[in-house]
Amino acid sequence: MKISSVVKLLLKVLVFGVGIGLFLYWIDRLGVSALEQTLNEMKAIWWQLLLVSIGWNLFYTIAWRNYFINLNITIPFWALLKIKLCGEAMNLLTPLNFVVGDPVRFAMIRQKMNGKHPGGSILVDRMLNSLATVFYVWVGIILAFFSSFEIPRKILWPVFGLYTVINGGIIFLMVLIFKHEALAFILKIKRWLPGEKLKNGLTTAVDEMTLEFDFLKSRFWRFIIPSFLCHFAGRVLGAIEISVILYHLELESALMYGLVLASLTAACNLLFAFLPGGLGVVETFYSLFFKWQGMSDLFGVPVQLVRRIRSFFWIVVGVLLLIIPSRKRAT
Repeated sequence: MKISSVVKLLLKVLVFGVGIGLFLYWIDRLGVSALEQTLNEMKAIWWQLLLVSIGWNLFYTIAWRNYFINLNITIPFWALLKIKLCGEAMNLLTPLNFVVGDPVRFAMIRQKMNGKHPGGSILVDRMLNSLATVFYVWVGIILAFFSSFEIPRKILWPVFGLYTVINGGIIFLMVLIFKHEALAFILKIKRWLPGEKLKNGLTTAVDEMTLEFDFLKSRFWRFIIPSFLCHFAGRVLGAIEISVILYHLELESALMYGLVLASLTAACNLLFAFLPGGLGVVETFYSLFFKWQGMSDLFGVPVQLVRRIRSFFWIVVGVLLLIIPSRKRAT
């Protein structure tokens, strides 16, 4: 094994260890008994959180299915939902996020397409999901600026600037793709990109998306806009999940808290994408956020823990959906 590979592995282990350490620190600060009491109080709203999370999974599946409808490819909705859940389980389970989840989706959807290449559907879906996520974060940060929340401007301005650049970059790339100029642009900047895998992967992805969007651009209002809105609605439901938890904890302005926190959580997950679900980091951010509002820094720990329990539920569902069919084939 090369020295560079060993160093990368050690860094990943170290960072993951720091994340676990932060997570355990906040659990210890809160106390097991207080945590158990909070979770018991939350039992009354588990069904609400489950309904909300079912809602965003349905929206994401509708967005993806819209692609196949516009190509006159018939794939049952529930089959797509199952594939989506399996892919998202891998996303939540690993620090590599969609780098693992999307290949799982690719392998499963290929069996439904009778030899047709399914990569385009996943690339386009991921592109629209990313655009909706970045746009939602951008809107949430604007809301934070005009809200009464006490959030240090030295944090908000850099995050706002970062997401403005990312938003502009994605839109700029999509315009280039529509105009068939994206590949030439990537080839121009290729020498400044780090790593051969990234260079080759980006070139292949842009080339494939150019072909996909060339066909789909005539269906802008029938496919791109509705699918984008479905992905955006899924993000809004993520904010509603936080609002439901905060409302149950009797916090005023729970909806506004949820909208702002959901956007800043997505930003936090992007910056710390090398940690599964931003383990420990999101808890730390939530604690700081509520401390800035003049509340106990421990207030945010149960909120994120409840969301992690929900994530664990969907991981189990996704893994079971992956395992059960393979066992049936084996028997």
